[in-house]
Amino acid sequence: MEPDEKEFEMGTNVPFNYMHYPIVIVGGGISGVSCLQQLALSAPEKDVIMISASSLVTTTTNVKVLTKTLTQFDVEERKIDWLQTIHPRVKVIHARVKSFDPSASRVDLSTGGPVFYSRLCICTGATPKGLPGIPGAAANPFVVGVRDAATAAELRRRVETSRRVLVTGNGGIASEVAYGLSGVQVVWVIRDHHINAAFIDPGAAAYLESNLREKKKAKAENEMDSSEVMPSESAENEKLCQPTWKIIRSNVTKESAETGDGIFGSALGPDWQNDFPLHGAVEGCESLHIEYSCEIARLLTPEEVKMEAVELFEWREKGEVTGGKDEAAKEHQISWPVYVMLTNGRCFGCDLVVAGTGVVPNSAPFLGVPGRPKSCPSDGNGLMVDIRLRTSTDRVFAAGDVVTAAWPNRSKHWLQMRLWTQARVMGYHVGRCIAVSLQREMKAIAEGKVGVDGGGQEEHKELHTDHLFESKSTVHDETSKSGDNVQLPTIVVHWKEDDYNVTIEDDENLYDFCFELFSHVTRFFGCRTILLGLFNGQGLGKEYEVVVRVGGGEYVKVIVGRDGRMAGAVLIGDTDLEETFENLILSGLDVSAYGEDLLHPGVDIEDYFD
Repeated sequence: MEPDEKEFEMGTNVPFNYMHYPIVIVGGGISGVSCLQQLALSAPEKDVIMISASSLVTTTTNVKVLTKTLTQFDVEERKIDWLQTIHPRVKVIHARVKSFDPSASRVDLSTGGPVFYSRLCICTGATPKGLPGIPGAAANPFVVGVRDAATAAELRRRVETSRRVLVTGNGGIASEVAYGLSGVQVVWVIRDHHINAAFIDPGAAAYLESNLREKKKAKAENEMDSSEVMPSESAENEKLCQPTWKIIRSNVTKESAETGDGIFGSALGPDWQNDFPLHGAVEGCESLHIEYSCEIARLLTPEEVKMEAVELFEWREKGEVTGGKDEAAKEHQISWPVYVMLTNGRCFGCDLVVAGTGVVPNSAPFLGVPGRPKSCPSDGNGLMVDIRLRTSTDRVFAAGDVVTAAWPNRSKHWLQMRLWTQARVMGYHVGRCIAVSLQREMKAIAEGKVGVDGGGQEEHKELHTDHLFESKSTVHDETSKSGDNVQLPTIVVHWKEDDYNVTIEDDENLYDFCFELFSHVTRFFGCRTILLGLFNGQGLGKEYEVVVRVGGGEYVKVIVGRDGRMAGAVLIGDTDLEETFENLILSGLDVSAYGEDLLHPGVDIEDYFD
């Protein structure tokens, strides 16, 4: 069925009743496309306009349900025309939002025309932070960020001619870039004491780092084919590969607890390097050097290095990195196009700087106007939403990386992280919420409870609409360096639909179970990694217990709270424990009596708690 062009006419000729306007989705990322897919099921009769700044949209494929809350999938980019195959009444506009007027139910586009909406869903995602605070970094041609397929393709092109790449950041993107680079020297700069601190603890980091270095070493030495291994070597290798394990049990107290840094995510998906392999210009080079507990202080040109007589650090034999002050070494080292001075005083020359420092919500086009949605300054001005993913502005919803989850009484085992898994869940959830919102309003209009006019303003015959930001709630700010609890305003929005005799059961039907437990599956350094609940003990306070099992190609960590109940888990490798641990966390069963047997390989924990 072809969309009726009259329904999408842009300009001053708009339907008198705003309920005749289409649903407008801004953003063609995972959350926006998931919202459209859900609307195709929940409101197939409603016209939809998708506004995408890119000619490509992002969707999920090969979806595999692992547990009640855990879903594994691939991420693909497709041309915007593909959207018409999933919703018969969608029109796609390739443009950017220039301005936003909530009083007129209108967004103005970079192409020049306005679009009017009955419901607006903001799914504009997030943008890379780059190198904030570094003068000239944003315009430096030797600095690249990675966020989506376009930036990943640009990175691949630049790496092909590079001899040395400096990677900064310690989240998912930076970790996978450091792991995926080959044929190039890699300097990885992180501000933490261990790699991938945004997701894992030091123990898991050590386990993954050993895999990372083994991979680099294997490629550098060009290991012989397995068929050429001598019999004695085969026997020795087989012996080394025998499953060995150990269990470590420790208590985390207020004095010893480590607080996490900012948590960021990626819209590329876990296997993006399959489509964007990163091969450098130096064949056989797999050197990796990690600079811990520091950040980039300055970017220098070759001329500045000469003028300031900066001491440079260079690769030596066996991958060692040392400083050199002799003039001959300096002359040799000045061949790099850009130099990076670190806060620890070391300076490295390189061909390319990859900024994997996280993302900030892309909410700017919707702020700074009267009646704008409330945002959270401490979370990068993310648009604050309630449990139905409504902003504080009438008929404006938001989902994905652009939002800050601000509803009170959230599940104690769920936390917000800007990851593609949460973007997908939020997209489907907001699609259902928009459909229900329209149904309730249409029913109220039919019953004469609410009248509407043509300016996007409601006229309540018997009711009134409030917008209140009147209370504050303590929520755990995952972007806080200290990890302490901070005060964020809580949205208390009273929409007209709240007065449509909405029962508690109705709201429960709108609640997605995936908001009950944080769950995420990805791959770090080639290892399958599953995170469940409060996987790093986030928000557990002064004391909790950690039980870790390492060996047999697996790393398993469980977090047990002071009440004896499992609160989170990290599973690296093919453990097949994700469903069991998910059930233990959600059921609240006291597991303190089981101690180390909880992770003992000889105990069939899956059958025991079945």
